[in-house]
Amino acid sequence: LAAARRALDRVCFTTAWRAVIATVHKLLLEEVVLEARFTIPGALQLNIDGDAFISVLRPYHRRPENFFKELKEACALLSLDPATASSLAAILETVSEDSQGSETTEDPDLRQKELRAVLEKYHVRKMTPEHAARVLAQRDKV
Repeated sequence: LAAARRALDRVCFTTAWRAVIATVHKLLLEEVVLEARFTIPGALQLNIDGDAFISVLRPYHRRPENFFKELKEACALLSLDPATASSLAAILETVSEDSQGSETTEDPDLRQKELRAVLEKYHVRKMTPEHAARVLAQRDKV
């Protein structure tokens, strides 16, 4: 990054590194979080590794963690104690049931707001309830 910063003007460098960061974030979410199985120690290690990666970006942006909010939320969900994670997964399971066409008399927008409020209690604000349910499904049952 330092070499790219020296070689490019400020606008080009900012555009390029933000594109790279967006790609890395997407890769970490889709290819690591949603493909691997996680124990609590594994989730904690992912969080440590994410923090280390973010610290590398600090010289280039005042708050680089803003580019990795969903990754940090995924780490928080994967690190929940088993009882809490199981309970939250059961609540979020209704999302997949609703999306599979089961008849419900409840307003879907209201249900989404309720689920988002539940997630907010765990500091999950950016991730959708559907995505949170997929992340929780990656927890190892051990």
